[in-house]
Amino acid sequence: MSMPEPEAPQGARGLPARIGVFVRGPLTPILVLNFCMSAGLGMVWTILAVYISSMGATAAMTGLVMASFGGARLFVSIPAGALSERLGRAQVMLGGLLMMVVGSIASTVAGNVGLLAFTLLLQGIGSAAFATSAMASVADISGPEERIRNMAAFQIASMAGVSIGPGVGGIIAGLFGLAAPFWLQGGMAALGLLALRRVFRQTKRDGSASRTLTRPRYGRLLASLAGPALMSYSVQFMNIACNWTIIPLIATKVLGLGMGTVGTLLTAGALTNFLILPVTPRLAARLGRRPLILAGSALNLCALAVVAAFPSLPALVICAVLVGVATGLSLPPVNASAADAAPAGQMGAAMGIVRTTNDLAILTSPILVGFLISNTSLGYDAGLAGAAAVVIVTTTLFALLRSTPRAG
Repeated sequence: MSMPEPEAPQGARGLPARIGVFVRGPLTPILVLNFCMSAGLGMVWTILAVYISSMGATAAMTGLVMASFGGARLFVSIPAGALSERLGRAQVMLGGLLMMVVGSIASTVAGNVGLLAFTLLLQGIGSAAFATSAMASVADISGPEERIRNMAAFQIASMAGVSIGPGVGGIIAGLFGLAAPFWLQGGMAALGLLALRRVFRQTKRDGSASRTLTRPRYGRLLASLAGPALMSYSVQFMNIACNWTIIPLIATKVLGLGMGTVGTLLTAGALTNFLILPVTPRLAARLGRRPLILAGSALNLCALAVVAAFPSLPALVICAVLVGVATGLSLPPVNASAADAAPAGQMGAAMGIVRTTNDLAILTSPILVGFLISNTSLGYDAGLAGAAAVVIVTTTLFALLRSTPRAG
């Protein structure tokens, strides 16, 4: 059941008041859940590489162990979404949260890298099951005119958790040891269970636990979601390429800057993303979704061009800010368009496809950009050109597809 969109508060309250409209009504428990999960992941990933290496793992082995988390997400999102149609969104979210609790606690007692990889696999499965069902729940309780606003709220909750988690995880690890953030991540997942009671009630009322027996026709579903899936991949590819690879490497290897400066650059981008998200629904209502998605691609290309033309600290600042703006403008319309394109009874599978393209970008972006930087004579210019090529190709294909809905 869609709820009427409240009037945006005006006057002196400004941005905090606009954010306030996001956290009312049936969306609130899902946002709390998403924040808890994102904060827990942020705590653990701050120290994960160090924790793995403390078990005697080489750098290559450390990378493989960390990949077990992303690999699990890649293959679980679509089945989890389809399962949520049969069992209910809240039931699959419950399973994901419980798996996160078990995987987190097991990680604290893992005595070797093999066992730790298995516990990370469990956490990846739990994370994917939760995130896919939670996104489908947001789509379920939102009418077409509300979906960008609610998807932006979902992203704000993620950003808030991811922003707070690393700092807390680092402090906790310093005080109580490297295993402590895993305990805290499990605690955050367990805390999310308290909010799940409201999700159980509202999914029954709003129809998101439809228990439909419709079997997803993935060929037709993929065709209807081709545009949103392409742009979900494109946005996440650029986000990862710049924040995980291009900015850290150029800052440290080319400009000789310290990791503290790198952290400040990435924080600037995350803060920009956080600030633009409350504005995105109003822009979409005025301009339409498609122009915002295309504008995001244009900003991403500008970010790469600035770094290629002027490899300097100011250029990296501009790059981080532009990518933050592009992500904030593009991702809520992309997710909302995917929800609108989902056939009846296949919302879970549709959200699973979008999450899978997102995870695929996380896996492929550092590999492709890093390979181009390390194995071509052009070095960083090749990495920048490769990232630009991905944006251009995906955006061109998206532009050739039928228009996305204009509803905000």
